[in-house]
Amino acid sequence: MKIRRAASILAAVALAFLLSGGPLRAQAAGAAADSAAAADSAAAYGPENPPAPRQFRIGMTGSALLWSGSASRTPRNASAWGLDVGRRLLRYLSVRLGVAYTPERVVDGADSTDVHGYLVEVVAEPRLALDPLVSAGVVPFAEFGLGTLVFDPARSGLPTRSQNAFVLGGGVEARLSSRWGGRLEWRHYTMQLQSLFDVAELGSVNRGADRIMASLFWTF
Repeated sequence: MKIRRAASILAAVALAFLLSGGPLRAQAAGAAADSAAAADSAAAYGPENPPAPRQFRIGMTGSALLWSGSASRTPRNASAWGLDVGRRLLRYLSVRLGVAYTPERVVDGADSTDVHGYLVEVVAEPRLALDPLVSAGVVPFAEFGLGTLVFDPARSGLPTRSQNAFVLGGGVEARLSSRWGGRLEWRHYTMQLQSLFDVAELGSVNRGADRIMASLFWTF
């Protein structure tokens, strides 16, 4: 299906960017660049356990997805569970790719159906990695980016719909050990929802959703 193929391509491109380092890859070439990156890592996370120059993370996320707006076409509040991977590009900047699954129930007037919801998002993460905060093991951060939410209805005959969303949020990260950490964060999604019940309808309505997330991650 074209929608799923587009979401798969978006995720593949974003993951390739995370692994390759994108435009900063050239800066990491050579011993001099590696040495400078290592020094930067030590300054950001403390001399007792500096991470490697290329700092990756992978984590499991659990969250509540809370929808706003009128009842028309709005899914009911639900949980969302997913996987989150990221890369620290600079001391004050990271990029993250997240995928999540959310079982929803969408109501549109008198009609309703259960749906499988799939969320793919890429966010940039400016980090307030100041020495006093890092020494205390706590780093606040902001987030902004783009995502795609795909609704696949459980009822046969209904169309699969995808909605692009703007993402804005923030949170706080805490180091639990040399490799493990935890995060609490909030993200707001702004999107336009199309009807799942009228195949011919092309119109959409603005809807917002707030996602309250907790995650446990491992760095490498």
